[in-house]
Order: sequence, then C-alpha cells, then structure tokens
Amino acid sequence: MAEQDQLGDAAYELKMPFVVVTSVGGPYDDDAYAAGWEAKTIQIQLDGLAEQSGPLIMVASVLIENQPQIDLVAMQEGWTVTFEPYDDTWVTATFQRGED
Repeated sequence: MAEQDQLGDAAYELKMPFVVVTSVGGPYDDDAYAAGWEAKTIQIQLDGLAEQSGPLIMVASVLIENQPQIDLVAMQEGWTVTFEPYDDTWVTATFQRGED
C-alpha cells in the first residue's frame, strides 16, 4: 500500500504508515487491514458522539467495498447510514441519529 495516493486533484497521505502489511513485508493483507482500520475509526467517531443529545449527523468518506461493514457499525452504535457514490473507490457515508 502506497503511503501517498492520488484522488482526482487532491492527494492524501497516511499520518502513520501501516508497517505490518504485506506490501512492506508484514503478515497482514493491505486492503483487509485498511478496511478494518477504517471501520474501527468510524466506530470510535460515532461512539465519541454517544453522549451528545438530540439529532446528530456525521459525514465521512469510506471505501466502496467496506459499505456493508460500515452499515453494521452504524447499526451497532444506534445510527442509520446512507451512502452516495463519490467515484470508483469511495462513497460518502452520512450517519444520522435521532429525529430527521
């Protein structure tokens, strides 16, 4: 997994490289590791909002292939999520909790 990738005109870079993935000699598959990291990050963000009251919305970009897992994370944390395509790799996930 490259430390930096291009997404249209915007570039993104890992703040902390994954050093245990196969592309750098580690034991874990790059894509699976990244998908798990993404799902746990979303769960932590949603959990961090748990104490707030009233309707809430959170928006995040997630990998297309990770949608089913992200949907389960949202349900576990008491949120609903909708996905809108962004490009061939990413979708925009809109998480909602409480009244519409």
